[in-house]
Amino acid sequence: MKTINCETIRNELTESSDEIRRLREDIHSHPELGNNEFRTADLIESYLNSLDITTKRVLGTAVIGS
Repeated sequence: MKTINCETIRNELTESSDEIRRLREDIHSHPELGNNEFRTADLIESYLNSLDITTKRVLGTAVIGS
């Protein structure tokens, strides 16, 4: 098991903060009605898959990463 220290976590967060900010801005610039967030779900699923995180869809709009 790989040991991760606080400095490693801090560096990873710093490196990904711009990307996370862009995702947030994208989501908020394309509002969707509740239980109809298909575009948002697609965006999040694509992002998680790009990080080699396996995803599962539930009820069409919920994305679970594992």
